[in-house]
Amino acid sequence: MEQHVRRAVESGRERRQERRYQVRHCRVTFRRKKFLFFGERTEHRGLVKDLSSRGFAFLTAERLRPGERLKVSFHVPPSVHPSTAEVKVDCKVHWCKELPSHQAAEVNGDFLHLSTGMRAELKSLLEDLLLTGELLTTEAESG
Repeated sequence: MEQHVRRAVESGRERRQERRYQVRHCRVTFRRKKFLFFGERTEHRGLVKDLSSRGFAFLTAERLRPGERLKVSFHVPPSVHPSTAEVKVDCKVHWCKELPSHQAAEVNGDFLHLSTGMRAELKSLLEDLLLTGELLTTEAESG
């Protein structure tokens, strides 16, 4: 899988289906899902790096494995998105890259089982983040 990611990056082609937006000031908490419905009790924290309506990347002190499933909560400041203080979604870890100089890891995950309503809520959140200046830049759209 690492070779696949490396080839995509080296070729300069973006494979994402949705535009990813770099985000600032958006915290995330997560729990590992151990079985279908049960997760670990320990809550871990991170900081969102980028976000789309299909997935996201975040920084955390935890080392996660590709394929691992998470229960994720985004904590959104009320000044950004008044109707939603927290967005909860299930996620599958796509990849995890250690950042030794920061004593952290960058994790990329895909959202799972999003209803049409939840996808609309995420798109609304992205629009509000864009309007309030919490989105820094956008990455290229996929082809």
